[in-house]
Amino acid sequence: MSNERRLYWDSDAFIDFIEQTPGRIHRLQPIVTAAERGSVLIVTSAFTMAEVVKLKNLGLLDEQTEQLVADFFENDYISIRNVDRFVAERARPIVRKCSVKPPDAIQIATAILMEVEVMHTFDSKLIALSGLLEIDELKIAEPPEP
Repeated sequence: MSNERRLYWDSDAFIDFIEQTPGRIHRLQPIVTAAERGSVLIVTSAFTMAEVVKLKNLGLLDEQTEQLVADFFENDYISIRNVDRFVAERARPIVRKCSVKPPDAIQIATAILMEVEVMHTFDSKLIALSGLLEIDELKIAEPPEP
């Protein structure tokens, strides 16, 4: 899998995939299919695993659904980066310079450190930061239309 593309998914991408959100799932499913084939690696922060315990439409997950979500994160095509000192140190100036909340800064810092091609999110506030010098010109965008 050395030729795989590295794409970062913010928490909302995982939530929309799990919930099969209309208007969004058609953008996410082709990425997961490509990942299953080995041509894409989906990268995210370990923090994402905590954020998806409460889905937008389903609310707080019951134990059975939470286990299904946990199992999804076990797929080989998902790479999870721990929130460690390096991520936290990289996130701190992002909070200050970009006026984002610490959880969003953790996501951005993780994407930068993992050297991804693009960070996928549906969060317009994060998309507006795409290419700023403060975030090492990280490209942040919605997942593409198929």
